[in-house]
Amino acid sequence: MTAPRPSPLAVVTLSQPTAEENGEEHLEASPSRQANRRRVRVATPEQSPPTLAEIAPLLDFDDIFAPEPDPKLVVPHFGITPGPPIALIGQGYVGKTIIAMSMGIAVASGKDVFGVHRCMQGNWRHLDHEQGRRHTKSRIRRLVAGLGIDREELRGHLSVAVYPRLTLTSPNALDYYKQLFDGQDLVTIDALKGVTPGVDENSSEIRDYIDLLSRASEATGAACVLIHHGGKTPIGGNRPRKESARGSSAIFDACAAAFVLTGVKGDPVHVSHEKDRELGFTVADFGLKIEDVTIDGDPKGGLKVVHLEKEQLRSAEVGIDRLVSRVVDVVRARPDCSGRLVRAECKGARLTDVDAALEEAERRGLIQNCGHVKHAKWRLSGTT
Repeated sequence: MTAPRPSPLAVVTLSQPTAEENGEEHLEASPSRQANRRRVRVATPEQSPPTLAEIAPLLDFDDIFAPEPDPKLVVPHFGITPGPPIALIGQGYVGKTIIAMSMGIAVASGKDVFGVHRCMQGNWRHLDHEQGRRHTKSRIRRLVAGLGIDREELRGHLSVAVYPRLTLTSPNALDYYKQLFDGQDLVTIDALKGVTPGVDENSSEIRDYIDLLSRASEATGAACVLIHHGGKTPIGGNRPRKESARGSSAIFDACAAAFVLTGVKGDPVHVSHEKDRELGFTVADFGLKIEDVTIDGDPKGGLKVVHLEKEQLRSAEVGIDRLVSRVVDVVRARPDCSGRLVRAECKGARLTDVDAALEEAERRGLIQNCGHVKHAKWRLSGTT
């Protein structure tokens, strides 16, 4: 009997960083804000102080004017390249993780991203701080099956770490992340909050931690896609899409590019490119549809992410817009109504669609729940 072959979901092992920090800045984990700030190596009695050249090296004059190599574009259409992270921003349950994984599997296999955008074939590493082992493995297996990829094609190109103890607040985090990124072409991280435990994301100091990813990416040539959650829509209206990220605006500032994902359960995801440093422009809005794929009689055996042009996306959004209008009309006529009453008044619509329309109307700031999750009292926003 032959021994089973190892899984292509490779185990990531890190070696200890060198004791000498070579004058590089790092962040220490500490409950105090002061200890979270950037600092340089402090000399001990056994060490000489770092030189100025170590802590602030200057480019040679001729080097300033020498051309840099062409950028390593992992996904050229989206300008995904090593350097500061590319942010995927969206509220919960919009499909951020599946979309990031789909991109990673495309890179690992050399297939087109979302079925239409070419990419370089290379190594993909996924760092999960949110979904857990079972869901992470299940989604990867389903996406691989949905794309019709033989798992052996991915061996040596795909690796995953689930709930790693290493975070951006760990001592010597930069040294470790350089090792973790080394040899990779794309690293996806799910999500910012999980990789920065104990850090106030509403403080501009969150950028100090994101910048560690930028430096690890720059040093190793691995592009980094960072998932981040969107904030709640303020009562009374929408916020600009570029301001939809939860927390400090320093998060948006620290990233090279930002894609904002919005949608309601069961409908296509609306993707807008809100920031770019590499391409010099933002790509047009587009849609993504997450579809189940039947494999060997199992209707949920596979999974795929399909690209939609803006026109296709708009036609899908028209239905939800109409239902949102109906929901708002019911709430206007029946203040403090329950979700059950709204569903009863929206005759002919599926109950799940009405619930999605309620969520969308609340997200747009059109209505507000003045009761509880299980005992809703829906009113128009701004009314008492």
